[in-house]
Amino acid sequence: MTTQHHDAKRHAFLIVLAVLVLPLIVAAITAQADTYCPERPGVANSPCIMPKNSLSVEVGLTTFTHDRPRQFSFADTLLRLGIITDVAEVRFGWDGELYDEQVSGAGDASLGAKLKLLHQDTAFFDVGMTASMVLNVGAQRFSASGNDPSLLLMAERDLSENVVYTGNFQVGFEKDHGRWLQDDIWASQLGVSLTDSWGVFGEVFGDFGDERPATVSLGGGATTLLTENLQIDFSFGLGLSAAAPDWFLSTGLAVRLPW
Repeated sequence: MTTQHHDAKRHAFLIVLAVLVLPLIVAAITAQADTYCPERPGVANSPCIMPKNSLSVEVGLTTFTHDRPRQFSFADTLLRLGIITDVAEVRFGWDGELYDEQVSGAGDASLGAKLKLLHQDTAFFDVGMTASMVLNVGAQRFSASGNDPSLLLMAERDLSENVVYTGNFQVGFEKDHGRWLQDDIWASQLGVSLTDSWGVFGEVFGDFGDERPATVSLGGGATTLLTENLQIDFSFGLGLSAAAPDWFLSTGLAVRLPW
């Protein structure tokens, strides 16, 4: 494929994305005004469930990771559709368009479901669980070897009117040359609401697993609600261990729509 052909496909992709995303932003201004809880931008996820017949579209516009090799991603996307208010939602994710120093291509997709198990008014913590499975649709460079399953446990507690703690632990399995290897991810986050529309957070996170060194990183960021249904965000992270990426920067947005 020639460079001009590749660039033409990229430009067409950007135009299609803009055509799809801009109407979503406009629609978000008039969507329902319940409390919105996007999972962007931190590593730690909240047990919060989307209301029934409500769709959250959460897009990482750009993410730059300084590592070996350096990597850039565009338009990683998560769709969350509420099916039972405060109980269950279904999810579809895509890793976006990925670039490293040698090649570019589409990332894998994923399909899953999220359940709310406990509420802090009766059990001290809000507790939830997400089960998901990788769908191998990405370019060979960026695609998993199998339909890797994972199970994520989430706990959250309001420490005050403006401060919330969130903790996650995920058990995942990756297929590598016919063998299943375990990969576990953990995250601990503290979020602070500065105003009705502005919030900041800080977190520590990492992973460990079979036949790979453990990683530890520190991250943080800020979010702002432009409307009750449209959030934009900025986040960053620094590697604290030799095996972790050196640092990363990310920006994104989330919009909520009636279904």
